[in-house]
Amino acid sequence: MINFNTEIGGFNFEFKTMNIREWKLFQVYVSIEGVKRRFHMAGNEQGFSITDSFPEIKALEQELSDAILQQKRATV
Repeated sequence: MINFNTEIGGFNFEFKTMNIREWKLFQVYVSIEGVKRRFHMAGNEQGFSITDSFPEIKALEQELSDAILQQKRATV
């Protein structure tokens, strides 16, 4: 498992893995209006969902899930 960064919707997201064996849970950090915020994404090879969020990010859920799955395919 690795941590990674990606830009989506004009935001830079930092994905921090929470599980050392499987791609299941991530803490995701993003700065919005100069404030660093954190939320979680959980899932499996079918896709990932935001488990706690705020309005600015919820709309990007599918793109964030796709970013995790693309990273997984690139590293496995």
